[in-house]
Amino acid sequence: MPKGHDIEGMMAQAHAIGQELETVQSEVKESNEALRCAQNELTERRRFLQGLEVELDSLRKQVSVLEGNLGETSQKYTQEMEQVQETLMQLEEELSQLRLDMQRNKTDYEQLLRIKQNLELEIATYRRLLEGEEPEVKTRKIVKVVTQTMVNGKVVEELSEVEQFDDSHK
Repeated sequence: MPKGHDIEGMMAQAHAIGQELETVQSEVKESNEALRCAQNELTERRRFLQGLEVELDSLRKQVSVLEGNLGETSQKYTQEMEQVQETLMQLEEELSQLRLDMQRNKTDYEQLLRIKQNLELEIATYRRLLEGEEPEVKTRKIVKVVTQTMVNGKVVEELSEVEQFDDSHK
């Protein structure tokens, strides 16, 4: 085999190896670039994840504080409602007592008013007798007509009319 042929083969082989080496180096560069990008993205995502974890912790603390506030507010509301209920019951009792007192006062007043009117009539009669007048006799007729409409034994409508007739005699 001629020596030149070996050199050419070796040169071709070296050239092929050189091209393979360039291809491998190019792939290594691309892989290194992709690795750097992936590392940068991973670092960014870790930072983002840490930010989310910090925000989550903050939100959990807020929830805890709000739950505590809600519990306190609920307890205060319950206490205030109990106080309001007690006050309302006391006021209702006082109102009932006032109504009873008012009714009693009204009844007393009406009795006193009737007594006063009767006494005034009696005094007026004695005056007339003392002055020599004949007593005037007054009579009053009151007619009350009640009309009921019944259906199946139950009153469904009721009308009443009242008429008064005054007669005076001496």
